Amino acid sequence: ATAIAMGGPGAVFWMWVAAFLGMATKYAETRFAVIYRQRKNGYNSSPMEYIFKGTKNTVLPFIFAFFGIIVSFLMGNLIQSRAACEAIYEATETSQSISGPLMCIVITIVIFGGFKRIGKFTEKAVPIMTGLYTVMCAVVIIIYRENIISSVFDIFIYAFKPMSAFGGFTGASISAAVRCGVSKGIFSNEAGLGSAGLAYGNTESSNPDDHALWGAFDVFADTIIISSFSAFAILTSGAWKENGSIISVFDETMGSIGGALGAVCIVLFAVASIITWEYYGEACFAYMTNGKAINLFRTVFAGLVLIGAMIDSRVLWPIAEIANTLMMGVNMSAVLILDVKTKRNIPPKTNQ
Repeated sequence: ATAIAMGGPGAVFWMWVAAFLGMATKYAETRFAVIYRQRKNGYNSSPMEYIFKGTKNTVLPFIFAFFGIIVSFLMGNLIQSRAACEAIYEATETSQSISGPLMCIVITIVIFGGFKRIGKFTEKAVPIMTGLYTVMCAVVIIIYRENIISSVFDIFIYAFKPMSAFGGFTGASISAAVRCGVSKGIFSNEAGLGSAGLAYGNTESSNPDDHALWGAFDVFADTIIISSFSAFAILTSGAWKENGSIISVFDETMGSIGGALGAVCIVLFAVASIITWEYYGEACFAYMTNGKAINLFRTVFAGLVLIGAMIDSRVLWPIAEIANTLMMGVNMSAVLILDVKTKRNIPPKTNQ
C-alpha cells in the first residue's frame, strides 16, 4: 500500500522485479550464512563471518554490523511502530499518544525477559494472521473482480510512464515508481540486506542448500504472493486514488469487523518484525562491543518504539532507504566475491 501511495500502480511491477532478483540474492546469502555460521559472545555472527571470508577485510564486518544497528532502529523499529499505531488509530481512533506507550511497554517486556513467551505466541499467531490477511485481500479482489484487468494494465503501463496527480493521489514519476517498488520490496523481503544470515545462521542443518531454498521461497511468498494480494486489493477497490489504506478497504467491504481484523493483522506483523529486528540489531551490537552493554542497546531500542509512534513515516522512509542501501552494499560486495570464489573452486565435470 505504501509503495502504491508513493509510486503509483507501476511500483508493483518494480516490486516484482526486485523480488525475482531478490530470490537469487537471498539464496546466495542464506547459503553462505549456513556455510560460515559462527557464534560470538552467544550471538549468531554469520553475516559478519562471511563478509570477512569474502573480502579478507577486518573492518567491513564492523561496518556491516554498524549499519545493521541503524537499519534495526529505522526499518525494524521506527517505521514498524508508526505503521502499527496508524493501524490502531484508523480502526479505533486511539491516539498515538496512547498506543505508542503501550507498544513501548510490550516491546520492553519482550526484550527484557518475556521473549520466549511472546516468541511462542507470535510463532503461532503470525501464520494464522497471514492466512487471514491474505483471505481478506482475496475477498476484496473478488468483490471488485471487474477491475482486475484494468489494474494489471495500470501496473505495467505506469511502470514505464509517469502518472499525473488526481483525486487524493499526488502523482508519480517513473523514477518514483522504480524507487518505491524496489525499496518497499526490500522492506518486505529483506533480500540482500544480510539479515537472512542472522536468521538462518542459527540452524544446525548440515545442508546449506536446503536453507538457501527456503530463503528464496521466503521472498516469493512474502512479495510475489502476500504483497501482491495486498496490492490488488488496493488497486481493484480504487482506494489508492483517494490515498486510502488497506484497513479502509477492509472496513468498506467487510464492515467495522473487517477493519478491526485488518488492524490486528498489521499490528501483529509490526510487533513480530520489531522483535525480530531487535534480535538482529542486538547481534550486530554484540559483535561491535564484544558482548558488552547489551542492556544499553535494549533500552535505546525500546525507547525508539515510543518515538516511532510520533514521527510521520514519510520523514523516516528516505533515511531508512539510505541505511538499507549502505547495509546492502557491504553485504552484497561480500556475497558477490564469495560467489566468484565458490564457482572457481567447483571441480569441472568429467565424462565417465
